[in-house]
Amino acid sequence: MTYIPEIEFKFFPKDKEKVIKNLDQFGVKKVDRTLMRAAACRKEDNPAFHDLDIIRVRDEWRWVYVTMKQWFVDGVELEHALEKDFSVSDFESAVNMFTHLGLFISVRWEKYRTTWVLDDCEIVLDENPWLEPYFEIEWPSEASIKSVCDKLGCEWETRRKGGTRMLYVEKYWEHARTI
Repeated sequence: MTYIPEIEFKFFPKDKEKVIKNLDQFGVKKVDRTLMRAAACRKEDNPAFHDLDIIRVRDEWRWVYVTMKQWFVDGVELEHALEKDFSVSDFESAVNMFTHLGLFISVRWEKYRTTWVLDDCEIVLDENPWLEPYFEIEWPSEASIKSVCDKLGCEWETRRKGGTRMLYVEKYWEHARTI
């Protein structure tokens, strides 16, 4: 099985509308805006299944697919992720299949996602409950992402690696430790 390295960064812009205007100005093609739902499945007691590895079932209303996502850590910092996808016909059936195989659903979520495409670059605006909207830029190289980031007016120093779960932990960890 061939895995594709995923290099992506998340940016919390000070002015979301300005970034969207810059996307239009540069002629970046808007693909769509959808309500997306997903479930992440894990296996706690399997030493071969690292804490950051997940099997994600995602329903983007045009298609439903399963992703095996494996994160690689360099020291303490997330370096990149490898992903392998395949299509399925039904969201709930896929989630049920993984629970019958002994995985547990660690999280379910819904969010709005707006997608733009520029060459091989995917730019998305994710709107999650209880988080500020953020842009995610995914491209084959970090240098290419930085170039797009500069054009769009996103501040490179504010970039974040990792999944959405990391953003919730970052924002709410202090509160979570007090209850």
